[in-house]
Amino acid sequence: MRSPNGSRPHAGGVRRHLQSLPVVTIAICAAFLVVVGCTKGQELAPSPTVAASAQAAAPGIPLYSVEARNFAFDAMPSVVPAGTQFQLSFTNNETSPVTHQLVVLSIPAGKTADDVVKDARKKGLKAEDDWHSITSTPPLPLHASAVLTLNLPAGNYAATCWQTDKVGGGTGPPHVALGMIAPFTASASAASSAAPTGPIYSVSVKNFIFQGVPATVQANQPFQVSFLNDEAFPIEHEFVVLRLPPGKTAQDVVNDAKKKGPKAEDDWVHVGDSGAALPVGASAVLTLNLRPGNYVATCWQTGAVGGGTGPPHLTIGMIAPFSAVKG
Repeated sequence: MRSPNGSRPHAGGVRRHLQSLPVVTIAICAAFLVVVGCTKGQELAPSPTVAASAQAAAPGIPLYSVEARNFAFDAMPSVVPAGTQFQLSFTNNETSPVTHQLVVLSIPAGKTADDVVKDARKKGLKAEDDWHSITSTPPLPLHASAVLTLNLPAGNYAATCWQTDKVGGGTGPPHVALGMIAPFTASASAASSAAPTGPIYSVSVKNFIFQGVPATVQANQPFQVSFLNDEAFPIEHEFVVLRLPPGKTAQDVVNDAKKKGPKAEDDWVHVGDSGAALPVGASAVLTLNLRPGNYVATCWQTGAVGGGTGPPHLTIGMIAPFSAVKG
């Protein structure tokens, strides 16, 4: 899950962040719980030690959509349900052609994710043997995906990457040593925290236009957005919520994206995200709790009709401004 503080920086080597909120609930930890509207590929066996296959997804169990970007795990949940099946859908959406993977480690009592990072910096790849690995995706090239099915006992864990690709070629330290690690907890209370909280807004996309985005939502109160990719042709979309600074408008976001392309996404503060891109027929549920202010729903995917890539979808109309107002 995105870090709960800080804005999204311009530099490419830093992960995207969630804006800190005055009220934090466990429900927010489930903000990227995905409800899959269609199943593609074969369902994985429920063993947590089985390597994932690309684009597999099982209906009826929680699925968290995670991506690799800027050598960080983006949208990794901080809390997952313990003692019940859930899935991690992992996509390598790095900004350069490097290989990534998602390796789940069990963190023993008295240890933290920082201990894993320090060990990797000291020993390199050999440090991976110092930790209990639960499961792993295969090494994934750029834009490839895999799904892990897990059933974890209550405890502390971390998503890590032990690949050694460097930007521009060659090898270097394991990516976990560069900070590509996301600690999370398996908790029995996580399942109940995913229950609907507050209003639920049903949003979809058709012909590169968001439909159903409310003009206003209540500030400082939890609500949910159920986002469906209901596009009329095969293409991936996403639902990314940005906070607008004072004096900025949706047009400023569009102008920035037209000028810089996908890199412009790093210029804005993220407060919510549907996770990895959704194919047609898939949906995601976001739980949000926003400060008073102005926001925009955006899509930064660049797929073009018929194949290939083009400008970010928000530059061709897939952006919707809204406000969070005090009740």
